[in-house]
Amino acid sequence: MSTAITKQPTTEELEERVHSAANALTTLADSMEDAELGVRVLHLATLTNPTLKGMDDEDRASIPRLFLCQNITASDLKPDDCRPGQFFNSMSENLGNEIVFIPIKGHSIRRKWGEEKVECASLDGKTGFKYGSCDVCPFGQFEKGVTPSCSPGYSYYIMTEDLKSLYRAEFIKSSSSVGRNIKRLALPPALWSRSFTLSSEHVKEPNRNYYKQKVATTGRRVSPEHMEICDKLHDFFDAMHQAAILSQAGYAKRLASQDTETGSINTAGEEIKVTDEDPEVLDFSTSM
Repeated sequence: MSTAITKQPTTEELEERVHSAANALTTLADSMEDAELGVRVLHLATLTNPTLKGMDDEDRASIPRLFLCQNITASDLKPDDCRPGQFFNSMSENLGNEIVFIPIKGHSIRRKWGEEKVECASLDGKTGFKYGSCDVCPFGQFEKGVTPSCSPGYSYYIMTEDLKSLYRAEFIKSSSSVGRNIKRLALPPALWSRSFTLSSEHVKEPNRNYYKQKVATTGRRVSPEHMEICDKLHDFFDAMHQAAILSQAGYAKRLASQDTETGSINTAGEEIKVTDEDPEVLDFSTSM
């Protein structure tokens, strides 16, 4: 009995999916009877429009990252008025103490830190760009009493409940349980069936003073009209993620042939250099 082999999509096919999904939002906005809702959906469509160049000169949408401000945060991205325990994004906007959101697309990630920068990372929790299969990689194996040098986590594309903003939120190391809880608390039929509140909690212990993220449901289900919007956004983010995985695979091949310096690929499919000073990779769990 033969087993059918699933054909993997090409970069061009995935790029077409990304653009088609973004255009579908515009079409949905134009078809809505509720004019006010249509305007908000059209705003979301503009946020998915390609605004930067990817690795292969392909236009890609830039979805801002979320960060939690800590006492030691010194990033240039942090707004001057952002206090510890508040959220800000990679556009240097202060988002306040909490974010009410609907999760649209979630996936596993892994990241191994070296002495000065990220040494290896995976966009699906399965394959790293440097060390390959995560299942057999010695850096991620669990050993009682020993913290593995490669940390698992979750990445989510989210939409604020008011339909005003789209963000990418990562939960890794000490915050990985937040990512698990979003998945655990989601209701059928889809990840985006209910809304959540992301906030922070101050932890003050001997030799430890930091803020940790926490998530809770709002108790509100997403309306059928908003579910349709989320369906279209999921198509967009899923295609975007698959394209990024394909970009990572190409980067891994070039790295293996020593045609490039060690860096990383983010979930927008961009090749980036990452250092321990970047807010993407800071771990605040032991901050003083």
